[in-house]
Amino acid sequence: MVPPYELTKDGFESQFGVNHLGPFALTGLLLDKLAETPGSRVVSTASIAHNPGKIIFEDIKAERRYNASVRYSMSKLANLLFTFELQRRLEAAELPILSVACHPGIASTELSRYMPGVLAKATDLFQPLLNTAAEGAWPTLCAATAETVSGGEYYGPARRFETAGPAVKARANRASRNRDVARRLWDLSIEMTGVDPGI
Repeated sequence: MVPPYELTKDGFESQFGVNHLGPFALTGLLLDKLAETPGSRVVSTASIAHNPGKIIFEDIKAERRYNASVRYSMSKLANLLFTFELQRRLEAAELPILSVACHPGIASTELSRYMPGVLAKATDLFQPLLNTAAEGAWPTLCAATAETVSGGEYYGPARRFETAGPAVKARANRASRNRDVARRLWDLSIEMTGVDPGI
């Protein structure tokens, strides 16, 4: 979260490349095996930071302007757009795979290591209110293993505006449900990665 501007080896803005394009490509490459494996799930880790996010198609590689927080939010919105679009496509192809998303709330991890000094100090003050790293994993464990989970669902913490507590169904913003943006992102992801999931 909020790292300095950097490109991946493939030339992608690092947060978009690591948080979205990598998982998109991996899912596409594993799709046949997942279809053969009963109970398969694709679990995408999003964030409450998806809320202000917008996919900046006109500057997808952040060559004109880079704001780390904006790019993080964009990558997390991309995770949800991918989750919901993948589920729609899996259902249309009648593949027995679930696509689910989760977010950890605010957990005490190394994610804030690039934050400026003032924000880092503020984060330290709030440590007692944050989930531990193990508690932050609860929504991921729920999304990956709970028998009650259905495709297209999104899980996060239950308390303090989805920042802490046990896993429950979370709220995804309206932008994450935009099918036109999801299809455009899907096509762009194929173009950028060279991996076509074929669904």
